[in-house]
Amino acid sequence: MRLSCVVDRLTCWEQERQEVPLEGVLGSTLQNIQHLSSEPNDESHGSSCNIDSELFEDEEPTGVDESKLLQDHLDSFVELLESAQYEEAALHAARSPRGVLRNADTMELFAGVQAPPASTPPALLFFRALLFTTAKGDRLS
Repeated sequence: MRLSCVVDRLTCWEQERQEVPLEGVLGSTLQNIQHLSSEPNDESHGSSCNIDSELFEDEEPTGVDESKLLQDHLDSFVELLESAQYEEAALHAARSPRGVLRNADTMELFAGVQAPPASTPPALLFFRALLFTTAKGDRLS
């Protein structure tokens, strides 16, 4: 599964309640994955933890009706974030039309949000939402 390395690392981080900030854990984990996937002809490392730019990109939306749909979806997402409904915002982003919110910018947005003490970090909520909304056998886009 794509992102399995990230999920494993985030799960360990959450269970061990480590003092390392989430941003640090995500940054180092993604750097490790990029390093492993950039090693030429080494299938043993990168196969299960390969994250490339395709993971966080999607096609540009086209058409007037689709533009309205996307604008409404983005407006709803912003409202959820502004009202600190991070779990709902994460699910909303993960289910976005054409995957427009399933990208690195959204990940960084969630990583930059300070959640109340003793609550699940918003970035972790976003990763969970991505995993839960992806059908078994499908690739994350």
